[in-house]
Amino acid sequence: LNGARDSIVAGGGSVDEVVQVDFGAVLGATDPQGVEFAVYQPAPGQPRPELNGGGPGELSYITYQVPDSLSFKAFYSRVLFWTYESGRVDDGWQVVSTHPMAGAAGGSAEPVTVPMWTVEDVDAA
Repeated sequence: LNGARDSIVAGGGSVDEVVQVDFGAVLGATDPQGVEFAVYQPAPGQPRPELNGGGPGELSYITYQVPDSLSFKAFYSRVLFWTYESGRVDDGWQVVSTHPMAGAAGGSAEPVTVPMWTVEDVDAA
């Protein structure tokens, strides 16, 4: 997490102290657009989550709606080594190889993170 801390600060973000929890360590942070996020280092033996959640109630996709997609992409490329492919909406970007899958879209008045959850029946949900 020390490398992540250094990258976050060098990229214009701010960091909190590392918190140790039963399942690993968490570094809270804020990106240059004011969005709070965390970097997680799993405890040894902690499995990586399935790509789109393993069942009902699990996180399956995240969309980051941001004012400036160029700044978003530059910061998270630096901090998390994310790469991007063009998405299906204007100024939309698919984040490559994240668990769960994620995408970003620029042009939002305020930054908003939209989590999507796996359900048994989308019509009933």
